[in-house]
Amino acid sequence: MRLGAVALDLSPMILLIGLYLLQIINSAVFFSA
Repeated sequence: MRLGAVALDLSPMILLIGLYLLQIINSAVFFSA
């Protein structure tokens, strides 16, 4: 089991989660303003 292959498998999911969190933060800032 190579760590590089696992990281490559997980990176798209990590990017999706990051975009999702950014969207939540942006909407929270928008609603609180």
